[in-house]
Amino acid sequence: MPCRPFVTTRQFSMKIFSEIFDNQPIAQYQVPVVRKNITYQNLDYTLVKVIKLINGVDWVKKLAKNNSIDNVIFTNALHHLRLSGIVSFIDIFRFSNVYQVSMSHVDRDRFKLTNTNFSAFEVGEMKKLSYDELTNIFKILGNGQNTVKDTMQKYHGYIHDLNVDVRRIVAFGVLCGVLQRKHRYYFVDREWILDDEYAISDQYDHQRLQNLQWKFQ
Repeated sequence: MPCRPFVTTRQFSMKIFSEIFDNQPIAQYQVPVVRKNITYQNLDYTLVKVIKLINGVDWVKKLAKNNSIDNVIFTNALHHLRLSGIVSFIDIFRFSNVYQVSMSHVDRDRFKLTNTNFSAFEVGEMKKLSYDELTNIFKILGNGQNTVKDTMQKYHGYIHDLNVDVRRIVAFGVLCGVLQRKHRYYFVDREWILDDEYAISDQYDHQRLQNLQWKFQ
């Protein structure tokens, strides 16, 4: 049911009002992430059910299908939660993305690293990550050159020992503004193609193009 939120003391209240129009569509491949702790007793039952299903890993279509919820109803509920500032969306293609650290250094005050923050990406029984460990893993994943998948293969031992869910820690970094996606695909710089060594001519060989060094945008 359409809802319009308003804030009372230290909690969200969701009341039934006229329909809210959200011009920004929600793609079925986007991953919803809950950003606020809220009091369930002030929410519509449908919204409560949707919030409890969000795990920060599965995308919209998968969440609706796995929990036997009508996709239209599920998406509409997410619209209301996004307008309330309760839910944000991140990119599903995290392992094939290239990220870079968007700040020269990681600021303690900006992160406000609390146990609640850490619980977003911890896996099972594990020791709490220190500030230095979190900073280091952000720098590793946000190197700006390799995809997350390639980086994980390179630093497999270190990341495995930390016992963190990389999907969630990347989402945490993106939502906090620490990690910024550069580009997902390789491309060939036109200047290299037009270089004398690989000048385009009648004899230009497609294989030569494939042998060119690839780089990220």
